[in-house]
Amino acid sequence: MPPSARHLRTKEYELTVVPGAPELSYVYGFHVPSPARVDAVLDRLREHVTSLGGSGAKVQVTSRTLPRDLGPRLLQRNYEPAAPAEVLSWELRTPDGTVRIPPIGPAEGVQVREARTDAEFDEFHALGVPIFGEPTPPAPTLEAFRRDFWDQLARTGHSGRYLAHLDDRAVGRAGAELVDGVARFWGTGVLESYRRRGIYGRLVEARLRDGAVQGATLALVTARIGTSGPILKRLGFRTLGSVQMYQGRW
Repeated sequence: MPPSARHLRTKEYELTVVPGAPELSYVYGFHVPSPARVDAVLDRLREHVTSLGGSGAKVQVTSRTLPRDLGPRLLQRNYEPAAPAEVLSWELRTPDGTVRIPPIGPAEGVQVREARTDAEFDEFHALGVPIFGEPTPPAPTLEAFRRDFWDQLARTGHSGRYLAHLDDRAVGRAGAELVDGVARFWGTGVLESYRRRGIYGRLVEARLRDGAVQGATLALVTARIGTSGPILKRLGFRTLGSVQMYQGRW
């Protein structure tokens, strides 16, 4: 959850809202068994997001979402589908406790390191625009991320933000968060002109190794089916389920 996010949970859904950044606001666990109530709940959802300072949100649809036709209902409300994704996992340890790291190919000249300075923090967030097409977060949101960055470093010795450099240029980034023995991967990407050089794999390897050192037994990642998913599957990650996101703005 972004450090500047506001959180709300109801009987029908859970949401986190980052004011001024609809691409960082999410709705999870939508569960409305009665088709007759769906429209009223979606109206209330919009009111909740707005009351928390949001102007849009991404709604997560999985195999457990109710109603089953939530996706088509969202399309009728002018939500737009994002690229489909899968939840993938990697078991970091064998039954006897030995650390497992998949074989990662070479990436000549690439250096991956965890961000530990203000300059590296800025490099990390600047990459979000060209890699993912995301707008730059509002200044208050970005400063909240910066505070979280330094807080994590002080508490754990890790920022959870990784940079891949080639010829002294930041060309890729990746995030990781350790929660209850699970290394949760997020925000992984490489600049388009530097893809297919093994950089993505090196970012995966760095986080797996650090996760193992910190005591993680499992790594989880939500990966786009057409881009990062195939890379992770070739490394041996296994599929747990699918996810479809729908982006609404108002």
